[in-house]
Amino acid sequence: MEQELLEGNVNPPILKNNKIYKKAHKASWTIDLLLKHVRKKGMNWIPESYGIDNGFHVIEYLKGKTIHNNPRWIWEIEVLIQIATMLRQWHDATQDFECKKSDWLLANFEKKEVICHNDFAPYNILFINKKPTGLIDFDTCSPGSRLWDISYAAYRFIPIFPMKGETEFNEYSLFTRKEVLQRLKLFLKVYGHSEKDKYFSVDETFAVLQRRLEVLAQWSEEFGKENRNPELLEHAKMYFEHSQWISLVLGSVF
Repeated sequence: MEQELLEGNVNPPILKNNKIYKKAHKASWTIDLLLKHVRKKGMNWIPESYGIDNGFHVIEYLKGKTIHNNPRWIWEIEVLIQIATMLRQWHDATQDFECKKSDWLLANFEKKEVICHNDFAPYNILFINKKPTGLIDFDTCSPGSRLWDISYAAYRFIPIFPMKGETEFNEYSLFTRKEVLQRLKLFLKVYGHSEKDKYFSVDETFAVLQRRLEVLAQWSEEFGKENRNPELLEHAKMYFEHSQWISLVLGSVF
């Protein structure tokens, strides 16, 4: 029995025989090798990859639920700390991944330090009893800088959104700008883990995030038009608005 799952604007997964099947694309062989690489590093919260079968990339089905409506518990400090820790573990496990004939769906033009997940967000994190237990959706992974990934994860989990009344979109922050700054500093501190070269500043993070959102807005608009996906087109508008907000508001406040 097959069941199409809700996750995935680009490549919806199908659950079959307790395994996930995703339509293979040019990057699937590389992603298969990447997942096998990190599993060998002891990353058991990353799904095992079973290779390409009959046009589908087959991976392990991990238990847990992704979050789409952002309940209040998602903003608890303990969740923020765990997410920063998981992101650091992912980056450390991928920094020595090499594939001579690698293909990627998404290029970010950043210097290669690690393999960026590129979408480290609540809707791609599995939760059990309000605790993050796994990561999914690796289609858009690609080489890049740590801060490229950090900035987007912070954007989603701090979150670095306009407050209610400052945006036309449904995604907005429940925190004051002072609280946003405090949460971001904690996130960066946990990720850095007392290593100077892994501890990034607030200013660095905002600068990269602004550029990150501009690139994401452009990609979402192009892909949305090409595939006639109105949801992605709406996302593109939001990312552009948030990028402008960071430049005009947060830049002057922080």
